[in-house]
Amino acid sequence: MSVTVRNLLKLPSLANATVIAGKEGLDKIVASVSVLETMEYELIDDHAYLNDEFNGSEIVITGFLNGAEDIDAQYNSVKRLALSGEAGLILYYVGVIVKKVDPSIIKLADELKFPIIVMPENQFNLRYSEAITDIMGLIIRDQISGEPMIVSLLESISKLPVHQQNVGTTIRLISNRLRSSVILTTDKNNTLYEAAWPSELAGIHTDIEDLNANDFKTNPISFPKMEDALVYKEDVNISGTKYNLYVVHVGGPLAGILLQQTVEGVRIALKLWGKDKGESVATEIVEAILTDQPVKMRSLSAMFNLDIESVDSMWVINDSTFSADDVHLVTNEAHKFCRTVCADLYKESIVLFTDNIKKKADVDALRANIETVLGKDVRISFFTNLKDTGEVRSAYLLNYDSWRDASRIMPDKEFFVRGDIEFASACRQIVEDGADSISDYLNLFDVIEDKKGNDDYIDTLCTFLLDSNSNVQMTSEKMFVHKNTIKYRIRSMSDCLGFTIGSMPESEKLFKACGVKRLLD
Repeated sequence: MSVTVRNLLKLPSLANATVIAGKEGLDKIVASVSVLETMEYELIDDHAYLNDEFNGSEIVITGFLNGAEDIDAQYNSVKRLALSGEAGLILYYVGVIVKKVDPSIIKLADELKFPIIVMPENQFNLRYSEAITDIMGLIIRDQISGEPMIVSLLESISKLPVHQQNVGTTIRLISNRLRSSVILTTDKNNTLYEAAWPSELAGIHTDIEDLNANDFKTNPISFPKMEDALVYKEDVNISGTKYNLYVVHVGGPLAGILLQQTVEGVRIALKLWGKDKGESVATEIVEAILTDQPVKMRSLSAMFNLDIESVDSMWVINDSTFSADDVHLVTNEAHKFCRTVCADLYKESIVLFTDNIKKKADVDALRANIETVLGKDVRISFFTNLKDTGEVRSAYLLNYDSWRDASRIMPDKEFFVRGDIEFASACRQIVEDGADSISDYLNLFDVIEDKKGNDDYIDTLCTFLLDSNSNVQMTSEKMFVHKNTIKYRIRSMSDCLGFTIGSMPESEKLFKACGVKRLLD
């Protein structure tokens, strides 16, 4: 759980406070607390709103002490704080310093969904320190025992203005969370981003740039410029480009899981806000779905306004030579039929997620369009009515393990549904269970061969069941044999087995016998 403005209202120091504006913003995440008394709002513009340096997600405490009667200054300060990504404002000494909050400020805060919390009015004995202690205590307890850092990180970024959703902001938020300085450099140790903790250490990157790979015979190493500080160095690789990530931490070793999540957070930021932003978003969401990380998936989709919750169908265009251009082509075709579409290359296949297509005719049409735009023979697996990321991952792994077997068992088929893949998986399991298991199924063929003594009958049986949907005419065309001959063979084999071939459930074992035979062949 991440701490929100709403959570703060339950603290003892804020128990008697009142939310007078911006109630729709009470679920904003609070990462820290800050005190502001200057009413020179241009400074806020220069140092927060228009600056790449981000210090947002703070709850700001003020009494408007040096602008108690300047409504314009109060108005513009609130506006700049909201636009710079701050979580809200706690206002002290109303009725004493500021006689009342002007209605224009309340209206502005409501429009910007920027919470303004007023402490008990007409009291001059209130102390900022009580709220600061309470708030920071709650935040630290949450960070120790709460959800993974990567989740709260994505949540925090998703609630920021678009202009602040970038790599620098991500690194600043990580720095605030770790209470550590975080520096990202190129492979040659040229600094790209620095987030110093505390802020007076700004410029610490110059000392980091003096380090080299030979210094890290162990990881971490002692930081020569600061007593009791450790420097961790981690590699971040994005599409063949290597970055160095340094974390300078004071106060003992940093937990390994926090370092892992720091690397993951920076890696995601570099991909999301690189030059191919749209592709990277899809990449991260697809990976989150297929690795069953629902919280990460929801956070990313909320950040980029993608209704991923409506997705219940997965298309896997299996194992061929695909490019990013092919993904674009497939995505464009899917948009013709679906409102929500997310696709990417994953383990040499194109994985496409869509919301439900109600009509089978539309499924067939999209499949045909995909085959056309790719301009090559492809085998597509289609899974629908998937309820959650767990089901999606299970379906993906099932397909990954079994689509090649499905292709061997049903070589004429280019579009597989879940039943086809599950059937192939069941046949493979029979083979892997060993000789006794295989014989139990192939004995059915012995019954036919003992009475007919002709391999053409077994070939006819496999073609009839696996390739022709138990259709005599189709079997005839595939085998170049007159349909009356096919009828005779099917009838004769039915007599041998004692049931009508193709009828269910009697033919279930026979279907699997044919599948096993083709796997063995």
